[in-house]
Amino acid sequence: MGFFRNLGEKIDAALSEDEKNELKGREFEKYVAKTLLPKKSFIIEDWTTDNLNKRNGIYVSSNTNPDFIITDRYTGKKFAIECKYRSEPYQLENSEKFAIRWSTDEQLSRYKAFEKERQIPIFIVIGCLGTPKKPNVIFAIPLSDLKYPIVYDSIFEKFARFADKPFYYRNGLLL
Repeated sequence: MGFFRNLGEKIDAALSEDEKNELKGREFEKYVAKTLLPKKSFIIEDWTTDNLNKRNGIYVSSNTNPDFIITDRYTGKKFAIECKYRSEPYQLENSEKFAIRWSTDEQLSRYKAFEKERQIPIFIVIGCLGTPKKPNVIFAIPLSDLKYPIVYDSIFEKFARFADKPFYYRNGLLL
């Protein structure tokens, strides 16, 4: 196993910080698809491929859409999920409160426009602590509850859930 560990370390060292973050994001998306979206309950209609190569000037407009478009098998209702993994929340300066930056202003505006245009709710699913493959906590926050690209503890505490419990969709909430 020494060969593969050494190879993995060399590959990791060669990746830029952006590439490492993209890999973490992809790992978290796979976790959400496999663990939180059981096949018996949900149909994944679309999964954004994130085909992007900034260095070569390749841009795919669908990469700006939420990661998943989902249909609830029981109700037929559609909704979208944008996945974000963050290693940990940060403490606000001169405060005992915490926050998580989940997007940029531009992304927030784009998701709001997508939600309005498609007439389907978007949920921001944030994994935190642990690893992208096994986060310790999950937040499933309706985009309609987010006014800023930063989630403050007053919001994310309201939507905290166990990380290993599959989702269910009821009364317009992803629980």
